[in-house]
Amino acid sequence: MDYAPHGYIVKISDFGLAKIRQETSRQTTESNKQLVGAGTLQWKAPELLKFGKPSKASDIYSLGIVFWELATGFVPYDELDEATISQGVKAGERLEIPNDVPPTFASIISNAWSQEPSKRPTAQQLIEQIITISPATTKIVVM
Repeated sequence: MDYAPHGYIVKISDFGLAKIRQETSRQTTESNKQLVGAGTLQWKAPELLKFGKPSKASDIYSLGIVFWELATGFVPYDELDEATISQGVKAGERLEIPNDVPPTFASIISNAWSQEPSKRPTAQQLIEQIITISPATTKIVVM
C-alpha cells in the first residue's frame, strides 16, 4: 500500500501460490504439507483445505481475508497454530470483523469468505460493490 497526496493507493495482485510475507511466521514445510498443502494457510479457502483444488472462488475467499487485513491492520489468525486454523476454517469459523468497520465493507468481507464457494461474489460483482460504496472522490482503476 502506498500513500498518495490525496489518500492511499491499494494495489492487490495475484493470490496464486505466492511466497509468504516476511512478517508472518507461517510457511508450508515438509512436516505440515499433509495438513495444509502448498500456499499460505491463513488465506486459504475451506475447499482448498479439504480438496486442494484452487478456483476463482477460492481467490475471492483470499481477497476477503486481505480486505479483513486492510480493515483491521492485523495478520489473520496470527495467534493460532496451523491445526486450529485449518479445523476452524473448514468448520465455518471466521475472523471477527470489528464493529468500527463500516457495515457495507463488513458485508463485502463476509460475503467474500462464505463457506460455500458458489455463494461468494465474482470479481466483477466485488468491483461493482466497491464502486457503489466508494465516495465520489475515489478513483478506481481496474487493470
